[in-house]
Amino acid sequence: MQNETTIQSKINTDIQTQTQRQMMSSELSQDTKRIIYIVDRSGSMEPIKESTITAVNESVNEYITSLSKDTTMSLYTFSDDVLKMSDKVSMDQFPKLNAENYVTGGSTSLLKAINVALSYHKKDGFKYTVVIMTDGRENSSGSKYSIQGTYKLISTLKEKGWTFVFLGTDLDTWMVGQSLGITYNLKYNHTDEGILRAVRSVGHVISTSSSMEDQNEMFKELTQPTEEDFTSTLNLSGSKRGLPSSTSLEEERHRKGARTRSKDFIWNKISATDVAEHQPASC
Repeated sequence: MQNETTIQSKINTDIQTQTQRQMMSSELSQDTKRIIYIVDRSGSMEPIKESTITAVNESVNEYITSLSKDTTMSLYTFSDDVLKMSDKVSMDQFPKLNAENYVTGGSTSLLKAINVALSYHKKDGFKYTVVIMTDGRENSSGSKYSIQGTYKLISTLKEKGWTFVFLGTDLDTWMVGQSLGITYNLKYNHTDEGILRAVRSVGHVISTSSSMEDQNEMFKELTQPTEEDFTSTLNLSGSKRGLPSSTSLEEERHRKGARTRSKDFIWNKISATDVAEHQPASC
């Protein structure tokens, strides 16, 4: 198996080629959509590895057909370390994920991955839509990266117009996302169907929204916290810390029906049949 150094060396060569091609294309405008994916490849992602590859690649295909040719996408994957797979390339030049460049194993350096990606991209002054995908909790970033520091970085970028979406599998996904300063948090089941539905739903929002404002409204509907999110947060924290001060669980119960219908407007675009057609072949 190739080690991470060998993989990153090959990726760096590919990125240089991508950058040269990008410089030859038309100059990008402030209105161009810019997307960053930060994708977990720790050992626990192995059971849904093929579906993760499929889901990300399908999103790219949808962006190619639905968005401007000037749309750019950067991709990072992480486990113990962080690999930059692509650097602000146009969609038709985007290198697809495969079994060779998406190798699962190791721990979850979530905070490191977020900080590495954001610190690099914040320098160019553009607005980005950032999609963070993980199936576990931070456990290996080290003392250099903290929740408080990450929260401050994300909050600063949100004030500049960036959008963040956090996809997780834990019951406390909503609380974890909130602790990082992320408003739009979506829990998915740790199954092939779960990752496909979640990633493709997020991709649908990005590809069909007409503006950042429209996109954020759609993400708001897709990721509204459910009663389960609030209950798990209360059980974990022992208080309502992190919850809207004016919101009670009783109020959430009354609003749950409308919220579920709003989420289903996007979520149910991914039908069971559609998901089954894209299931990876069993070995």
